[in-house]
Amino acid sequence: YNHNQIISFSYVLEEKVKTFRNACLKKEMKIRENIEKDIYIKIDPYALEQIINNLIENACKFNKDKEIIDVGLESINKIVCFSVKDRGIGIDKDKLEHIITPYYQITSSKQNIQGVGMGLSIIKKIIESINGHIEVESQVGYGTTFKIYFNEYKPRKEDNIEVFHETIKPVINTSNLTLLKDSNEEEKKFKLLIVE
Repeated sequence: YNHNQIISFSYVLEEKVKTFRNACLKKEMKIRENIEKDIYIKIDPYALEQIINNLIENACKFNKDKEIIDVGLESINKIVCFSVKDRGIGIDKDKLEHIITPYYQITSSKQNIQGVGMGLSIIKKIIESINGHIEVESQVGYGTTFKIYFNEYKPRKEDNIEVFHETIKPVINTSNLTLLKDSNEEEKKFKLLIVE
């Protein structure tokens, strides 16, 4: 990553929320945003997009249907706080400290949901590489809140602000999908392994 790039966190997050809002309609969930204007940080735009996508996708995945997801961005004393709060299944205290470990799985037998912590471990490395840090609060049955802290950057007149172009689209799982069978095509089928 090239973390010497200056980007408007406020603008990127607003654009990503628009995309996720449409995706969340499939599960009848709503995203409530509280995004402070004109917050800038120095980070690779693709890295920032990975962080935003991972946290909001996880919130959508584990949130209860028809519930609200809160997405916030604010700056206090030159420290930027990006937060994502769901009202989902929550995480046990004994599992909470392991969720950022690569390949660690959190399983919910009630909702037949499991998650692989590879994305969170990548995010943690990105955050640490720009001297930020991540906090997680969770209560089983009531949801989880992720907070990520960054150093704010105040642009100068001579600075070049990177223009954001969305490169990662959200992936929101939908249940009850069925495959159409065509008996005439049976012999032509190949196996495809998809690694997410």
